[in-house]
Amino acid sequence: MNRESVGPKGQPQALDLREVRSLTAAFGQDRGSLVPVHKRERDLAEVWKANLVTAVAQGSIAAESATAINALFQAFTGAYAEAIRTFALSSVAGSEIAAQYHAYGRLLEAVTLGAKGDRGRELLLKPLLSLGVVPVHGSAPTAIVTPWNPQRMQAMALKAQRMAALVRHLLKAPNVLFGDASLFFKEVRDELEHPFFPEVVIGWRERKPELLAVTDTWLDYSIHELALFDEVLGADTNENPTHSATQIVEMIQRYLALFPHEQANLSAVLYNCDAASLPQAVVNKINELHEEDEDMRCEVLLRHRDRAKLHRLYENILESTDSESDGFVAGEASREFMARLRIGIMADEAPVPDPKDGPRADLVFLHDVIARRARLEWYREDAVPVDLATIVPPRWSRRRPSPRDEEKSIVYLCSPAQTAEGWAYLT
Repeated sequence: MNRESVGPKGQPQALDLREVRSLTAAFGQDRGSLVPVHKRERDLAEVWKANLVTAVAQGSIAAESATAINALFQAFTGAYAEAIRTFALSSVAGSEIAAQYHAYGRLLEAVTLGAKGDRGRELLLKPLLSLGVVPVHGSAPTAIVTPWNPQRMQAMALKAQRMAALVRHLLKAPNVLFGDASLFFKEVRDELEHPFFPEVVIGWRERKPELLAVTDTWLDYSIHELALFDEVLGADTNENPTHSATQIVEMIQRYLALFPHEQANLSAVLYNCDAASLPQAVVNKINELHEEDEDMRCEVLLRHRDRAKLHRLYENILESTDSESDGFVAGEASREFMARLRIGIMADEAPVPDPKDGPRADLVFLHDVIARRARLEWYREDAVPVDLATIVPPRWSRRRPSPRDEEKSIVYLCSPAQTAEGWAYLT
């Protein structure tokens, strides 16, 4: 699958799960179709069996281990086929889906222990990890995890079972007490929007594996991209700006609640912002909240360390047609909020303000500044499995506990709590 980097009117566009026009149409397929035309040479069952024979012939795996692994593979293919039929015809929460999930975990663990070398794992492990993971070519390594991924199917089943249990409780319980009903259901909605698993997948830069973390989700699809900023490619991220814009606007609302007089001259800075969609989303969110507030005046400033990227961001904003053509330009006579909002593009070489004059802006939001200076490290965990019926990955903190005098912050790319099958996948 290839991405369409140019929009229908010639403007740059990012990969978006909500827009099929961000993907190119392959031969014999509609635009956005993630299922290729079936060919025998690409059939996983046939390819994997041939790879197993090759691995044994090359000495990458012992014959005894190959026999046991082949039996596990046959069990998984049967369970997976039955789960797909149940998923399409009966229910997302059928027992067949849990059966294929457990079979998939046992197969991954056996292959990992049996195939020790790189060549053996490339032959046997790589095809299994690519099941339900569609690579997207055209820029930095990117992948789309689909609902027919073995782990994603189980995640969907868990969500359905938890939601059914909640509705059943609300209907049958004699009394239902909420501390804050709106907050409770907001957390339920956030949990359902989370993909659960897998949160990280393997992408490929030619033959080099790359660890990809989830950046955006839509329904039961998710986009996974490089966890660290790629200095060579310098590609924009494809994350949905709505979540970041909502957080920024919520912070602005809290600030104005503490300092209501600042709404007459509010200024906010987006620092090191690479995506043109984020400032647009912030402006739209502010416009929605304060459209009727005639006393509100706001200035949004864009600043960046790299002057070239700032110029490109400005060009993308001008070329974008996501909003109306006059979305950033309005006359004072219109009395709309957009007439009381200013967008500023400032290079890093701008003169430093005098400290005596106070802060130049009210709020400064850093866009992935920490991630640009971060590096990827691996840490050993006790890997104690959590029961499948009780695990809820979005409830677990991603921040690794650290001593009080620690000078660095460590954030996990996935939940530190996993099922036995989850640990088999990660390790």
